Amino acid sequence: MKILILSHTRNISNFKIGSHHYANGLSDEHNIEYLGFPYTIFHKLTGKDRSGIEQLNSKVSTFQAFFLFPITIGYNKLFIYINKKILSYFSRVHKKNFDCIICDTPYFSPYLELISYRKLIYRPTDIYEKMDGFKVEPYEKEIINLSNEIIATSDVVMNYLRKKYPNETRRKKISFIANGYDDSCFNKLNLPKVRTGAIYIGALDERFDFDALEHLSSSFPDEKFDIYGPISNDFKLRVKEIAERRNNVFFHNAVEYYKTPDLLKSHKIGLLLLKNSELNRGRSPMKLWEYISCGLSVLYSAVEIDKKYSRMEELVKYNNIDELVDKYLQIKKNNFANFSQSLTEHSWKFKVAEIKNKLES
Repeated sequence: MKILILSHTRNISNFKIGSHHYANGLSDEHNIEYLGFPYTIFHKLTGKDRSGIEQLNSKVSTFQAFFLFPITIGYNKLFIYINKKILSYFSRVHKKNFDCIICDTPYFSPYLELISYRKLIYRPTDIYEKMDGFKVEPYEKEIINLSNEIIATSDVVMNYLRKKYPNETRRKKISFIANGYDDSCFNKLNLPKVRTGAIYIGALDERFDFDALEHLSSSFPDEKFDIYGPISNDFKLRVKEIAERRNNVFFHNAVEYYKTPDLLKSHKIGLLLLKNSELNRGRSPMKLWEYISCGLSVLYSAVEIDKKYSRMEELVKYNNIDELVDKYLQIKKNNFANFSQSLTEHSWKFKVAEIKNKLES
């Protein structure tokens, strides 16, 4: 089967996201091409970052596409028309034929008519309206209408789409498959005998709860907090201020994916400090399962997890900042996470198998 994966995240990235995992996993049996948001001259002029490392394996091909205008701008027929002309001429997309397209963003919707495909799966990973505002609505309405099936990454996103677009989703097959973790990398092999401190690995942006980090680090001055990840330009000053005030908080750069397991295994507590805001509604964070699989106890907020796991003492949820100190004391008592339940159903191997069944049905 020939499959095209269209994504909001490029193949060169600081993060390995779900679409990367699906591309790599499906490439064992299928011919996979991948395209993330195209980098345009306007990105270059505004200094948009292109840093990161290759997240796809050698069996996945990158789909070559050229656009003049960023595809995430408001729905502008003139800009879309120009982009289509350039895409058609330089990329020769009309010569491409795919059995299936899996798309995790609505912004590619105007350009799908240039590509020959038999089936379209829309795979939304967030409530995009909460991130981008109302400009996303015409794109999302269009891709829902075009899609043969919708597979969201959480029930929250799935239910949001049903409520937001009742007419468009009424006759669509719609379900959800949550994000997973790579069990070939994240496991409890070679755990050190001594594990200390807390760690967070992920983006430092408007979704991260900096207030919670400051509150924790000031309440536990002898505890070390290691924070890894790229820092959004809007929050570089905040990070600088925290680093100057708190000598037990250490900010590091983004870490390569293959180095993540060893970093996690050297710590005792995994932090998932997310703001209780609309931006985090519907998230299906891979970090939660990566932390757990490496034997960390996890302090988390804002997201919902399976009930059979939510009662485990190694997983502690806080609902507001006033609960943080007590919850952190509670989680410090755990030696390390030692789940009796299997995490197999949360592995990317399991998720890829689920997607394969969808493709073949």
